[in-house]
Amino acid sequence: MTPTISACTACLGPLWANGLYRALLVMAAAEFLLILVQMGWLAGRLLRARTAEREAGRFAEACGPTFLAAVDDPDRRASWLSEASRWKPDVVASFIHGYLLRTEGSYRDALASLYREAGLHLHDIRLLGSRRWPQRVLAMRRLSEVARPEDGIVLRVRPRDPYVARIAALVLLARVGNAEGVKGLLSTFRVSRRLMEQPLHSTLLSLPRTVLAATLDAWDRLPDPVVRRVLLAVAAERVPNACCRWLTTAARDPDPEIRVGACIAAGRLATPESFGILLNLLGDPAWFVRARAAQALGAHGEPSAVDALGYALGDPVAWVRQNAATSLRLLGEEGMGRLRGVADVSYFPLARRMAKMEIGNEEMHAEREGETP
Repeated sequence: MTPTISACTACLGPLWANGLYRALLVMAAAEFLLILVQMGWLAGRLLRARTAEREAGRFAEACGPTFLAAVDDPDRRASWLSEASRWKPDVVASFIHGYLLRTEGSYRDALASLYREAGLHLHDIRLLGSRRWPQRVLAMRRLSEVARPEDGIVLRVRPRDPYVARIAALVLLARVGNAEGVKGLLSTFRVSRRLMEQPLHSTLLSLPRTVLAATLDAWDRLPDPVVRRVLLAVAAERVPNACCRWLTTAARDPDPEIRVGACIAAGRLATPESFGILLNLLGDPAWFVRARAAQALGAHGEPSAVDALGYALGDPVAWVRQNAATSLRLLGEEGMGRLRGVADVSYFPLARRMAKMEIGNEEMHAEREGETP
């Protein structure tokens, strides 16, 4: 050992005397130390995961065979709960939660009742105060299946919480019907990518109508325009009367993202007022607002939109022309008549091309309908 140390000292001594080499040696040693720390952290994570897996397996062997009988038979439930109380709450909670996700109806209600009788919902509520967001998300996922309004759940969203944690919190608040909590949580949302919209849209759709209507009262105070757009679109589908209150305001908003939301909501409402709003938005300065307005007019189904959509076929943006042509086809014979007229006599080549393309789509659709037995 001593000769090895002496050899290393003899080799590194001249290098250490040079300032540049000394700095490189320190950086290499620091990087090596960092790699060792990272490997230790990964080994610890793997050890904890395997320990948890083995413990879950032992619990399934000990309590799994009598679990279904305990759910069905109240007389056996007490003994099963007594046996389960000897295990860690997280192990028992994960075991029952797996069944909750795969069942529905009265049997699912019985599983939720067993979960609560074991006091596992109280364990999850305590975990909501954890500093580690993965633990809080796990607790919120389980509580979203068993929580009740009387539990008095209070959620504290931290500034560094990722988007998945906020979605999980929103799902839980939807479960307990906490409108004030939903309002406060939505005010913290920042939707920076389109892929983030789908979970938000699905969760808002799951809100009870009363909670959604109460949440809509704070629509103009939400800071993120994408959240306001998605909320307005969902409200038009679930609580149309409450949505009408904000439609004109949204159509005049300076943010084009919110005017897009007005187009989507107006197309779903299908009222005379929403039709007028869509006609105005068809001339919006932002091309994607015009494209949405043209698309919504087809969903609206008002035949008097034929003239406005025919004019939109001359829009300089292809998406607007495409949506206008598709909407004309959806308006039936009057719309198809306008498409044929544009295809025959229009002086704008792009409008003629779009009209011919949509006429071809309609003919292909008619052929397929004729072939269907």
